[in-house]
Amino acid sequence: MLLGVANLLCGQASRQRPPDGAYDLILANIHRNILVEHMPAYAQNLKMDGELWLSGFYENDIAYLVEATEQVGLKHTETKCNNEWQWLRLKK
Repeated sequence: MLLGVANLLCGQASRQRPPDGAYDLILANIHRNILVEHMPAYAQNLKMDGELWLSGFYENDIAYLVEATEQVGLKHTETKCNNEWQWLRLKK
């Protein structure tokens, strides 16, 4: 039997910097500009082998977001689409 503990922290869609910490998974669902603005904080606060999941943007934003994630040392591993909305999976 596998048991685990999850601590969840929910932030607001604002321009405030994401809270400091060491996270296995960060989920961010907001438009491209705020995702890019917070990218250094996401990367800094991910544990090694942690994942960043991004959503809330359009297909034409993907290349711009992938470039921003690569600049902070994250690797793009997966893209999914649901109608016009996109989702990226990245790994530290």
